[in-house]
Amino acid sequence: MIKKNLVIFCGARFPDVSAEELVLLKQQISWACQRLAVNYNLVYGGGHVGLMGFVADEFLRFGGHVTGVIPHYLNTIEIQHLGLQRTEIVEDLHQRKSIMENLGDAFLVLPGGLGTLDELCEILTLQTLDRHQKIVYIWNWKNTFDGFFEFIRFGIERKFISAEVLKSSVVQSQFEELLKNML
Repeated sequence: MIKKNLVIFCGARFPDVSAEELVLLKQQISWACQRLAVNYNLVYGGGHVGLMGFVADEFLRFGGHVTGVIPHYLNTIEIQHLGLQRTEIVEDLHQRKSIMENLGDAFLVLPGGLGTLDELCEILTLQTLDRHQKIVYIWNWKNTFDGFFEFIRFGIERKFISAEVLKSSVVQSQFEELLKNML
């Protein structure tokens, strides 16, 4: 079986939640990675910290192939993961996103900050411009992206944003439901 490449965008930090909530989040992501590693190779930002590092470690733990794409100057912030099967060291974030877009067959957005939002916006913009027809899965964990979706609704109402912007996206607050669509 030839596996597809799943690009995962997520935070280079862990969220500031209670210890119990963090354990639950990690359990959900670990459970997902175990299932996803059967059907997908992972492509991600190449770091070894925060959620992104955890996702990579879990894919590796479950026998998945992992490709990291990291700008050389982020090595002191996101700390390049040295245990990957493949690493692309690039000049900047623009090149990182371009390579990830080209490598990916589908995209999964997990909780994160501005970088994650930037990656989500870029992939949705490129989809709107017919640069790709790939599915974008968004886990709206604890309403992480509610403000973003409100912005999208406002933009659609004002005709700044195409009503088709989320046409190839699957958005779920329950991770299990999102995974049913992916497997």
